[in-house]
Amino acid sequence: MHHIYDFTKEKDIAQFNDELDMLSYSQKFSISGLNLVDAYKNYYGTDNRVYYIAIDLKLNLHHLFVTLRELNRSQSRFDLISQIDFHRNWINFVTLYRSFYEKYMNLVVKVGFPDGFKSFESAKSKNNKFKSILIKHQLVLLPTKMVVNFPVEFTEWTYNFICFINDQYRTPEVHGHGLARKWVFQTEKLSETPFNKLHELINHMGQFFSIICCILSGREYAEELKKGVVQ
Repeated sequence: MHHIYDFTKEKDIAQFNDELDMLSYSQKFSISGLNLVDAYKNYYGTDNRVYYIAIDLKLNLHHLFVTLRELNRSQSRFDLISQIDFHRNWINFVTLYRSFYEKYMNLVVKVGFPDGFKSFESAKSKNNKFKSILIKHQLVLLPTKMVVNFPVEFTEWTYNFICFINDQYRTPEVHGHGLARKWVFQTEKLSETPFNKLHELINHMGQFFSIICCILSGREYAEELKKGVVQ
């Protein structure tokens, strides 16, 4: 029988973290900098919701990177099977990114602005609220005694990119005609399609990752980053 993990126990989360890292390495990418044992030690006893957000984020990042790899592999679209694969991978990517960004916002506000978390959760537009918070407070002191910088340019880009992703998902694919269907099956040049924007995300993933890891691990991550142990 497969192993059942008890995420309330440090021993089990350490095993889960190591095994997920190895699985990611087998897919030729690394998410080891996001250390769930650090998240357990830093937050489980004081705010376990942050700890569980960390688990969900690591799982989400694993799925997101696998999907991006599959999306890239299927982009040739040389027959119907590869077109179907590409279409499925694109829808999966859009869904996974929306989930990732929701968790990312929750983590940042829950840790960096705990007093404003309830008003953030009840905001009519969490995306707008999140942007306004970070534009106002670019330097954030964390419980791990780290200060994280949120440059205005990065905040603006994250807001614009999630708006782009939401436009891909909500109206066209769920409530109306399939936008992805139109370009996946009918447009020859991917440079003329929404796929062309993926390089922006890839270029910014390092910033996302550093912010998340600093929040969860604090100085441990910063020291490993200096030594080149993690990326």
